[in-house]
Amino acid sequence: MSVTRCLHDVGLKSHEKQVKPKLSQANIKNRLDFANKCKDWTVEGWKKVIWSDETKINRFCSDGRSWYWAHEGTSLQPHHVKQTIKHGGGSIMIWGCMTTQGPGFMCKIDGKMDQHLYKTILEGELAKKIDFYGLNPREVIFQHDNCPIHKAKTAAEYLQNREYQVLE
Repeated sequence: MSVTRCLHDVGLKSHEKQVKPKLSQANIKNRLDFANKCKDWTVEGWKKVIWSDETKINRFCSDGRSWYWAHEGTSLQPHHVKQTIKHGGGSIMIWGCMTTQGPGFMCKIDGKMDQHLYKTILEGELAKKIDFYGLNPREVIFQHDNCPIHKAKTAAEYLQNREYQVLE
């Protein structure tokens, strides 16, 4: 009897490993500090947060794996195939944000994102979002991740001089 068969017989099944970034001890500590800092926040407190991020949107299909379901013995159907296009078919990069009041404005990112472009986006798009929903800047908590561009001197200095807080 094979090892695989023995594992199946005791109820174990194989699964593809998830890909996750390795966390350093500093990362683990920072995440725990964040959780402890925010553990007592109320729903009203979380409603003050403007969530933001950048993403790439492909014109045709995902960069990741694609799956389909079919009965054993079913012949291959057109919707079972992930079609490809030469050179990937193109994509766009966008920055966006959202609050409990609604979505913000999407901002198309032309070229390579750097700290200066990020600051320009914050000056324009984030400011528009706060104005559009009539948010009190002194009550806003802005969230962005720890991307190096977000932590760069230009963006950090800009955010430091705003009335709103930045979520660590």
